Amino acid sequence: MQQQELIKHIEYSILEFGQKFVNKKYRYAFFGSEGSVKCYLYSLIARKNGFLEDIKYTTEENEKITTWHLHAELPTFEKINSKNGRFNICVINPDKYEKDNVACIEIEWASNINNRIYSELKTTLDKLSNPKNEVENGYLIILNDNNGFTKKDIASLTKLKEQYSNVKFFIFDAVSDKSILASELIKNGKAQY
Repeated sequence: MQQQELIKHIEYSILEFGQKFVNKKYRYAFFGSEGSVKCYLYSLIARKNGFLEDIKYTTEENEKITTWHLHAELPTFEKINSKNGRFNICVINPDKYEKDNVACIEIEWASNINNRIYSELKTTLDKLSNPKNEVENGYLIILNDNNGFTKKDIASLTKLKEQYSNVKFFIFDAVSDKSILASELIKNGKAQY
């Protein structure tokens, strides 16, 4: 599978998830559970051939193993803190691309962007941006199904997006029933390829 095709499929899968997340019909399918979000997004990505096929991989210790491209809760190479040592979803590189992790996805719930949430988002973004973690394409999915984002929240998220321009943001607000433009791939909840 070519890297561009792989990335396009991952981003399309994120958008497909987001359109269901903001749809009131599915409100209780994802309500309050990061685990169900991870499982559903994992299944969307895994449905394309190649993600769950056996690949040979050589570890840093030169151990040859058989694995898959797609992983949930994959350990990071460098822990930022004890709570931040795994990626929610990750696609590893079988020695075909530049970095060990072709794509890593982090999922965060935020009902308002107060100082604590802002700090947690920065820690997650630091993990995705850390060169030692070898993330070629980092994604942050921010979900809100509680109060909806205020203009102040959007300003804070825009500031983070500017600071971490190497990470693609996907922001889904189920309260206002929309995907907020935070990535060049989203406009009014529709994919723009």
